[in-house]
Amino acid sequence: MAASMRDAVALLEQAVHLDPNFTLAYCVSTEAHDTLYHLFDPSPERRALADAAINNALRIQPDLPEVRLAYARFDPLLAELAPRD
Repeated sequence: MAASMRDAVALLEQAVHLDPNFTLAYCVSTEAHDTLYHLFDPSPERRALADAAINNALRIQPDLPEVRLAYARFDPLLAELAPRD
């Protein structure tokens, strides 16, 4: 599973390289990095990659439901602390 997730991350990185505004790719990348972090690679570098992905998604389309869902799944504590409208 780890190899498949790493392959998926590589493809998602290619996608956002081709289209830096591909918000959904950043969302899926967040989830992939988070899964890798929790199951296989609990390194600060992996966490930073997930942070960067969700921050890019939030920067591009903060009100997109998929972005909010990825954010909530990524870090439930951060989602609880986020300001509410």
